[in-house]
Parts: sequence; C-alpha cells; structure tokens
Amino acid sequence: MFALHDADDASGLDDAQVLDRLADSQALLNWAQARQAALITELHLRDRNGNHVVDLVAVELAVSTRSAHQRLNLAAALASTPALADAMKTGRVDATKVREIHDALSDLGHDTGLSDDERQS
Repeated sequence: MFALHDADDASGLDDAQVLDRLADSQALLNWAQARQAALITELHLRDRNGNHVVDLVAVELAVSTRSAHQRLNLAAALASTPALADAMKTGRVDATKVREIHDALSDLGHDTGLSDDERQS
C-alpha cells in the first residue's frame, strides 16, 4: 500500500526516493481523509438533530463550519460510491478527484446521494 518514513530530513535521499516518499505521504493523507469521512458518516447516521454533525465536526477538528460542511459532503460522496471510497482508502485518489468524479457521475444522471446545494459547498 504505502510506507511510512520520517520526512524531517530528506537531504540524503536521491530524487527518486524523495518522490517515493512524497507519493507515500499523499497516499497516507488520502487514507486518513477516507477514514475521517467514514467516521463522519457514522456520526451523520447517528444524528437526530438535523445539522448537528456539522457543528460537532467543526468543533472537534477545530475547523470552520464551511470546512466541516465540505468534509460531510466528502463523506456522503464516499458513502454513496463505494468504489471511490476504496480508491481513496488505498491512496489512489484524493478528495478533489473524489468530488470531481462524484459530480461527473451526478451530471450523468447517476444517483449520488447529494443534492445540488450539497455538491456546491
């Protein structure tokens, strides 16, 4: 999948090693965002107060409400398209690609589980 390396000092590495570690760090970031999205989906499934999850996510992650909305939308996109969720968990796509692919599927008429307003935020 991907390897973890200490990135503090890359001065002794050749270009290929630096690029490999850069790719590994991106794959790790993608995995972490997919994991976070799965947890946000679980919170959303448990939510009984409508928009309460956005507030919880914003406070817990110390992010803006807008960022929390974006994370909730990413979670919904991954929940509605398992192939994208799998691709993100394995580091093959990032959040931006997930949104673009998800929006393209929606534009083609595939039910993605998000309203137009949710896709825009």
